[in-house]
Amino acid sequence: LVELEGIQLNSVLVDSLHVESMKELQSIGLWLDSQMGDHSIIRSNAKLAKFLYQDLGYPVLVKTPKGAASVSKEALEHFEGDPIIDKIFEYKILHKLTNDFTSRIHNYLDSENKVHPEVNQLSQTSGRTYLKQPHIISFPKNFRKVVIPPDGGFVLATDYSACELRILAARCKDPNMKEMFLSGVDPHKLVASQMLYRKTDFGLEKLKYEDVTEDERNKGKILNYASIYMQSAFGLAKRLQISEHSAGELLKSYFDRFSKISEFYDEVKELADRTTYTFSMFKRSRRLPLVKSSNAHVRNA
Repeated sequence: LVELEGIQLNSVLVDSLHVESMKELQSIGLWLDSQMGDHSIIRSNAKLAKFLYQDLGYPVLVKTPKGAASVSKEALEHFEGDPIIDKIFEYKILHKLTNDFTSRIHNYLDSENKVHPEVNQLSQTSGRTYLKQPHIISFPKNFRKVVIPPDGGFVLATDYSACELRILAARCKDPNMKEMFLSGVDPHKLVASQMLYRKTDFGLEKLKYEDVTEDERNKGKILNYASIYMQSAFGLAKRLQISEHSAGELLKSYFDRFSKISEFYDEVKELADRTTYTFSMFKRSRRLPLVKSSNAHVRNA
């Protein structure tokens, strides 16, 4: 339907956002120049790795399958909160957006200002639906307003991680997780109230659901999503800015409460180790031959 009917866009607004994004991109580039000498090294993995790990002395926490220091998104996420890393992320997102979308969108518009992206449900190993030419799924929030809904319709924006958290609840059949969604409460606020404590003059105080702040909710959100993607205590500690020991205790408490998650993942890993396959809810199979690799970095990836 998306390919045939198309999605109408406000081309004038796209052009306006392109100009704004280019100005912001230039501003971030100048700031990075002041820190890095030349922000263009971002486009070279080897040069960026040298700058971060040799010149600045960042610890090498993730390596490529060939053993080189990695500057992948997953590797740099360990340093989130660092001003340079955060600006590098901002720059890369804006650069991709302006280069892949706003500067080229007119190439895809038909006479009604509609785009007809190609839809592929099989190309992504994660199982996610992929749209290309243009890749509109990657629109940031402030760009979604360029979409013009059909008469009587509206634009519905969903979050992959939020959807996958619900899929996990359905797959693992954990009663506490299912109840969390069936009750209609905010899952991130609920997890924050169940897992986190607040420092007071009288010591640590357990949170009440109705008193959870936005910052505390965000920490509950990080903890929820850490469960989907099996984030390590080290990675969670970086995200929450706590000690690795405390992060490990949080993860233990989480998986104690939602114990069926660990059981489900153990079953999936056992099946993959034995057969090199995993299966979706609807029995779509994904072959993972690299789980048999003798290289631990490749195997764990």
